[in-house]
Amino acid sequence: MKRILCLIIAAALLCTVVNAAAADKITGASITANGEVFWNEYPGNEQYWLGVDGQYVPAEIGDNITDRALEPGVHTVCIDSTTDGGNTYLATVTFEITFNGKTYAKGAKSAVCGWSDAEDDERITSLSVNGEEIPRKGGAFVDAGTDVSLAFTVVDGFSVASAFLRYNGEDEEIYPVSSGDGSYHCDVTAPDAVWTVVIKTAKTVAAGAWICPDGDLIASFELEGTAFDGPRGFAGGGFASATVVPREGYALTDVFLRCGGEDIKDGVTVTKHENNEYDVSFTVPDSDFDIIVRAAEDRSVTVSFDGNGGEGFMEPVTVDNDESYTMPECAFKAPGGLVFSGWVLLDSSTGEQYAAGAPGDERVIDRDTVMRAVWDDPAVTESTDTTSGVPDETEDITTAADTDTAETSDTGTAAQTTERPADTSGTEPVSVKTEKRSVLPWILLGVGIGAAVCAASSFAVFMILKKRDIKKVKPGNKGNSGKTIICIR
Repeated sequence: MKRILCLIIAAALLCTVVNAAAADKITGASITANGEVFWNEYPGNEQYWLGVDGQYVPAEIGDNITDRALEPGVHTVCIDSTTDGGNTYLATVTFEITFNGKTYAKGAKSAVCGWSDAEDDERITSLSVNGEEIPRKGGAFVDAGTDVSLAFTVVDGFSVASAFLRYNGEDEEIYPVSSGDGSYHCDVTAPDAVWTVVIKTAKTVAAGAWICPDGDLIASFELEGTAFDGPRGFAGGGFASATVVPREGYALTDVFLRCGGEDIKDGVTVTKHENNEYDVSFTVPDSDFDIIVRAAEDRSVTVSFDGNGGEGFMEPVTVDNDESYTMPECAFKAPGGLVFSGWVLLDSSTGEQYAAGAPGDERVIDRDTVMRAVWDDPAVTESTDTTSGVPDETEDITTAADTDTAETSDTGTAAQTTERPADTSGTEPVSVKTEKRSVLPWILLGVGIGAAVCAASSFAVFMILKKRDIKKVKPGNKGNSGKTIICIR
């Protein structure tokens, strides 16, 4: 008996599915802003059924669904035309509508469906969307993905700290809020959803003044984009920002808040820009406060980085003049076949080398500096002295410079200095000690008694060498010109 009953139910469902599949489409479906649903009359219809989110009732053209689509959001509407006591479908249509809490529209749209205060709704007096004021439970339609301008007003004694959007059951994105003209403003990006604006308010506290105890060293001070020339109200616990410009030749050394006799540095961040502007952001305390800025003569220097043929970029850094600086790891990608062996420090103004070292070494930086990467060819080692057929013994530099049969090296490389070059004015030449060889050749410029003068191929670096430090000499095209030398420790 049960089996027969199941077969009967299945046959009935199959018949319903076949009839529904064969149904035509109702045309002209629409909805008015106040919730009335219209469609074109379908020939032969005996009974229309209007469904909202799957709940059907008998209907007539023009029926209102405001009592059925009550919650702001997207709803599904279906209209069926039937005959034979509702057993046969003639035509149907399904579409989506959006309710923003105030009005209806056909299709799924981005809609503002009202606003609330995260602390106390009574603190907010109004909200405008793109210049149009909306009720607390009302809303407005906007295009998804577009920028939307929001404006709030609050009761006396309170301020807006931040705002965020609530949709799909979650809170998304806290937006900064600026004040002006007696109201608060923020710009948001409309999500592809129905959303509520949630506003966080707090008791108003006053930023009284900015103070520089070090003297008249500040050229300008702007708070939230306007000159800070008097007390300004903020929501306690909110966020605020300032732009500070010291006078020429000076730099900020510290920024903090003074609140109730206490100096507060937590929550204060300072970012320096190339034009000597400083962006300052901070968390507003819960009581009135002043902003303290310290300044002093600018003794900072800039260290920039040169990949010397390596690929990539390393951000310049600012360090205090005459302070020790730890050389960083190299972030440049090595040229093909080469390996990183260290840094040379060049004066940014003259291009002269004044120091060298490796990552982790500390050097005193007393001028604007370029740190240039040095690359080594790992194939160039001491073993090449035998594999290339070059004797190991050191040659007399004067002999090598004056003969065309001087011993040569197949590498054509010279050692990279690891100490600051000697001052040759009236002093005995100091030998150049080397750790590794550089792929940049050194060019022999001249020969003296027991010493030689040479330069890097770029002629940016000069050295004085004692002849005992000369390992090999590779003749140039003519005489001494263009001779490549190799130094040893």
